[in-house]
Amino acid sequence: MGKFYQRPVVQELVDSGAAVVLPEDIFQWGGSDVFGEKLMKTVKELLAEPWPCEVSPYGQRVDAGWLEKNLAEYFLFLINREKAGTTPVDISLHLPEGRYELYVRDADFWYRGCLSGKKELSAQDLISFRDLMIPETACVFYLRKAG
Repeated sequence: MGKFYQRPVVQELVDSGAAVVLPEDIFQWGGSDVFGEKLMKTVKELLAEPWPCEVSPYGQRVDAGWLEKNLAEYFLFLINREKAGTTPVDISLHLPEGRYELYVRDADFWYRGCLSGKKELSAQDLISFRDLMIPETACVFYLRKAG
């Protein structure tokens, strides 16, 4: 059953402003889109700076994950849970100035990506682009500083 505490373990962090507790029951609401939206809104407000990666799947069931391996390598993971139709996903990356190479991994292999016919991309090129995902697929975008 675990150890009972008179006061929540993280209460000092909450009182100091170093942590935020959402009141919803995680077991009841944790997997819902409503809770996910509230959680992301809270995180964005707390960080108060541009996110390095924003994904807009227009209400479709697309999961995304972002990993900054280091200051020169980045991964974006996308999983399309839709069962039919092509799913447009708008992607906005806010990376440090520089030139980047894009590689994309689908179910079978890695291939060199390009945007608007360009294989070497500026940070500006990556601020707004669209991927069209086929149903029930996953892909990985790998970006690394060119050179």
